Amino acid sequence: MYLEFLSIELSAVVKAVPSAGKRLISVECSNETVDSELDLVEQAGLLAAAPGFLTRGHLDIDHLSELSERLGLRDSPDSFKIGRPLDVLDLGDGRTAVKAEMFRGGRAERIWDELTSGETYYASIFAIPDPAGLIDCRNPPPGIDTRGARRFLVKSFAEWRSLALCKNPINQSLRQPALVLAKSVLANLAARYGGQMDRMRPPVNRVELMKCVQAVERLGDGVSVFSVRQYLMTKGGLSEDQADLLALAAVHLAARRLSRAA
Repeated sequence: MYLEFLSIELSAVVKAVPSAGKRLISVECSNETVDSELDLVEQAGLLAAAPGFLTRGHLDIDHLSELSERLGLRDSPDSFKIGRPLDVLDLGDGRTAVKAEMFRGGRAERIWDELTSGETYYASIFAIPDPAGLIDCRNPPPGIDTRGARRFLVKSFAEWRSLALCKNPINQSLRQPALVLAKSVLANLAARYGGQMDRMRPPVNRVELMKCVQAVERLGDGVSVFSVRQYLMTKGGLSEDQADLLALAAVHLAARRLSRAA
């Protein structure tokens, strides 16, 4: 079992806190409750990943600094970065506060103006799961308390990479903090930013299938049915069924060529 990334949406509203000329924001969330996807994220895992987030992490818009290349957006990933984290606080009872500073200029200017004028933004954590700390509650190891989760129990993270500010939650049905698979996040972002995407023509032969495989390799995702399918869905605008079939064919073709070369 492998999840490429987790997007943990926070139910609390982002607050602007001007202070001594700095543009500070604060968001508080309530974790350790089973969400509408039947997942539970343990706060201890998030707090353990906080030092790396504070050292290397950033704020962005709708996770686009992480996903813009996969979505085919023309702007550079860095152009969607709008701030840096300052602190992650454990408030007790599963409550976590994130404090951050907004940049000046660029997209950050518009976001700050909207926050201070009373517009509502939500926050969403972008994190890489730790396979050893990801429990499949449908078939849990003996002795593991799934704490009411029925799909995934997330105990630890390999890396907490960023915090996104979202005008609308990516999964609009959620009221509690939620764990969303990469496919769901990409599909929703593709729908939202579809007008800005450069669509490729779907592959129609073996040569074009191999070009898709090579494009996935250049993205650094590793070649798998999942990664090729995601590329075809986001870059080619294919349905999930169409992308499934072509991804299976592409990975099979790539494996055959590797075996011949060996």
